[in-house]
Formats: sequence, C-alpha cells, structure tokens
Amino acid sequence: MNAAQGSGVHRAVISGLANEYADYFTTPEEYDAQHYEGAATVYGRASSVALQETLGKLTGDLVNGRPGPQPYPYDPRNGVSDNAAPFAPGAASATITDQPGGTARRLEHPSFAWQGGPRGFDRPLDGAFVAIQRRSPGEGAWRTVDSDLGLHVLWTVGSDGLYRAEWEPCFTRPLGTYRFRVTANGYSLSSAPFELQASRALAPRRVVAPPGKVAVVLDYPPAKVHEDVGDPAPDANASLTDRPPHVSSGQVTFVVDGKRVTVGASADGRFEVSAAAGQTVEIPAGAARDRYGNLNGHRVPLVG
Repeated sequence: MNAAQGSGVHRAVISGLANEYADYFTTPEEYDAQHYEGAATVYGRASSVALQETLGKLTGDLVNGRPGPQPYPYDPRNGVSDNAAPFAPGAASATITDQPGGTARRLEHPSFAWQGGPRGFDRPLDGAFVAIQRRSPGEGAWRTVDSDLGLHVLWTVGSDGLYRAEWEPCFTRPLGTYRFRVTANGYSLSSAPFELQASRALAPRRVVAPPGKVAVVLDYPPAKVHEDVGDPAPDANASLTDRPPHVSSGQVTFVVDGKRVTVGASADGRFEVSAAAGQTVEIPAGAARDRYGNLNGHRVPLVG
C-alpha cells in the first residue's frame, strides 16, 4: 500500500491465479524456528522478503506508468509436445546382478536386482513390471500374488540402468515359496526362489496387572516412515505395509518358577498369568505368537 500511495488504491487482494505451487514463503523468524512451514521454505531465510520487495516495486511501477518486467519464458510442458517421439522401449535383454536370500521373514524386505536399460524405459505400459509369485503347494505352478501395481513392491533405477526391487510381505502373508518375476518390454526375468517365514520381531511388553498377576501385550515392530521435511525420495527402506500396534489374538507361554503356563489373549489383547510375590516370570524366545504364527525372537525376563 505504501508503494501505491496517492494512486487511489485503498486495499490489496491476493489471489492465486497462477495455478502453480512454489512451496512456503515464511517470515525470517518462522524460518529460524524450522517448524513445518519454515522447514519447507526452500529458497532461504529472506525469500519472503524478496517476494515482498518485488511486489512493492511492481506496484510502484504500475501506478507510476512505468513498464513492468518482461515475462519469464516459462514452459509448463518442459518441451514436451503432442507430436513428440514416443519413449524408447528399453533394453532388449537384462542380466541379474543380485538375488534374494534363500529365506525372508514377514515385514522384512527381500530384494532382487538386475542390469537393464536406463531411466525405467524397460517398464511396460498398463501392466505390472515387477510381480511377486508364490509356488502353489502340491501343484508347483507359480501364481502372482502381489506386484508393483500395489503398494508393497518398490523398485528403483539409476541412469546406469541398474534396477532394484524390494517387497514387504505383510504380517499376514501366507508362508511358502516365493520369487520375483520381472516382465519388461524386451525381456523377462525370474529370481531364485526364497522361503517366506514367520516374523520373529514380536516384542512382549509388560503392562499393569492386578495383584498376583503378570501381564504383557505383544507389540508388532513399528512401521518405519520417512515423512520428515528433507527426507530424500524415494522411500527406500521405509515400511511398505501397515500393521496394528499390538497383537489382538494368539498365545504366550510364560515360565513361572520353571513351570510353563500357556495363556491366550483377552479381549483387549493382554496376556495374563498368575504369579505370586517372589516368583520368577519370563517368556522364552519363540514362546509368544500371534494367530498368524509370528513370534518373539528373544527371551524376555519379566520378574526376578
């Protein structure tokens, strides 16, 4: 308004007509705090001040009849036109560079790598590129049970054409023999088979119990998320599946003064055992499980 003083302009209205997004523009003080908006101000501490000064100068030029700046030569299509050449079909062949291990557990990330063409051109349109197949028990046939068209398979590729795919089998995924199957425009690859086993990442956690009782809940491993501002993309090594905070049904075998006592879950997911004062209580490795067969991998002493 100071720049427009004396021109008859009495108020300013900000309207986002550009249909464009350029991240946040915070005050220098907000930038220094580095909270959400400040941390997402990507052009630096004084970027909002620069924007204010530029708008002020533009206003002064307009009300005083001076010409505005020349438009920036912006191409929203990045040089792509409707008559551009189609993308290349990618490599005609590929070489396996890394196999999944012989075994993998639920919630882990078995992976498969191969050398193909650059920039992901190998991927076919309108179909899965990386599939997960399970060998049917008794039949021996491979059947696709997951793929990169969903959320459980992540693949990356560099400018050198090295592809790597990882898969996260969820905590309920049926056990058995699996493999990666790659179907590209010019080639097909199958990984070595691997055996999917139950997770051993359950963690018994003691909770409050009535007198004369010991109680635990079984926690699933928390999902790894990379959602902080500044975390690099893609989300490699982050969790690809959801899971509840703890087990809702299953069984736990406690050892109370050397005696094994097996109990099931209560309605709220607690596992409770009687234990008098002075008695030792522990859960051996592999003695706590959910209804899908996932286990605890370590002994957990609780009392004594």
